[in-house]
Parts: sequence; C-alpha cells; structure tokens
Amino acid sequence: MKKTTLSLLTLCLLAIAPSQAQTFMNGILVSHAKTAGTIYLNDGSELTFPIIEIPANSDKTIKAKDENKNVQKFDAAEIHHLELWNEDMPDKHHILAYVPYDMPTMRNRMVWAAFVTQSEYLTLFILATTYAVDKQGRIAYFYQQGFVPIPILYDRHKEAYLVAYQTTSFGYNKKDIKRIQDFLQADPVMVDFLGTKEFKGREEDFVYIVDNYTPTY
Repeated sequence: MKKTTLSLLTLCLLAIAPSQAQTFMNGILVSHAKTAGTIYLNDGSELTFPIIEIPANSDKTIKAKDENKNVQKFDAAEIHHLELWNEDMPDKHHILAYVPYDMPTMRNRMVWAAFVTQSEYLTLFILATTYAVDKQGRIAYFYQQGFVPIPILYDRHKEAYLVAYQTTSFGYNKKDIKRIQDFLQADPVMVDFLGTKEFKGREEDFVYIVDNYTPTY
C-alpha cells in the first residue's frame, strides 16, 4: 500500500483519461469484482492497493487488501473517488465517484457512479447496479432486469447535479426531457437539440451534450 498526502483532487483536474469503451450486460450481475486501484479520501490522502472490491452503486463500505493481504475498510462518506485499473492494462484507468442521487422517490442519497467524460462546464457519470474492469481494461456496467444505466450530469459552474432518469421503461418522455432542458437552459442550442429526434437518450447523446454545451452565463 502506498500513501501520500496532497491537496484534494477534483474530477475536473484529473489528468487521466478513462477509456470510453463500455460493456453493457443486462440481468447478469457481477457483485464486488476486484481490481487494482487508488482510494482518494476527502482529507486529501491517497491510498493505492493491489486489490479493491469495486462497490455496487449503494455500497457504504469499501474493502481493500494491501500487499500482505491485510483487509482495510473505508466508509464511503470518507471517499472522494476511486481510480481503478486492470494491472495487465495499466494505461486504462477508470473513476468511480460518490455522488448525490436525488430524485422524487429517493431523496438525499449518495451513490457510486462511473465517470465518463467532462468538458469545461459539465461532467458526465453513468449509474449502473454494479461495475467491473474487464480483461481488456474496459469498465463494464451491469444492471438488473428493469434497470437501465442512468446518466448523471454535474454542472461545475452551478455546483449542481442532475439525475437524468427516465420515468418509464420506454425511453425519455416529454417531462423527462423538459427536466434536462431546464438544467441546461443556459445553452439555448442544447435545449433545442434535446427537443429533436436526434436525442435518443443514449450515452453517446449525453457525451455530445457535455462536449458541446456552451452556456451563455
């Protein structure tokens, strides 16, 4: 285990670029897959382990093993984010962050979500049921029947999160889209895009939003 102390990293300053290649699997859950990684604590500490149990989205305890197989446990509330990689593919790093998940049926909850991409203004996460890093070094999302990966947007200017959930299993309806438009109202062009048939609610659509969002404030 390696420990250093540094100023608290924020996702917008991370100099690593997680792979954009994801694997979606429905109905087959992988629980607590293990991989190498670094735990970034809220106090600025950085702890690297050969084995970290990748948390499910609602896990409140993170387990890790050092080189001597000693187990350490961390309260999720102590952690800013996890940086994960397959030791055979050390150039592909991925981030899980502990972020707010606030929607009408679940208020003031925190969840583990996978970092996808970011721009000057927005950061995109994907919420799945569980996660893994596969043999090719890609991050994999697993979700149970009836659950679809949920995009979470973070506006760094407003310091606000939006859980871009779907009200039904048939895709985004008008109310769902209006909620996203309200969050992105500082960019009229993006508001218009959300109202077109080009927006299908796919991960690549949200990546496009992040890459092209240009607020007028």
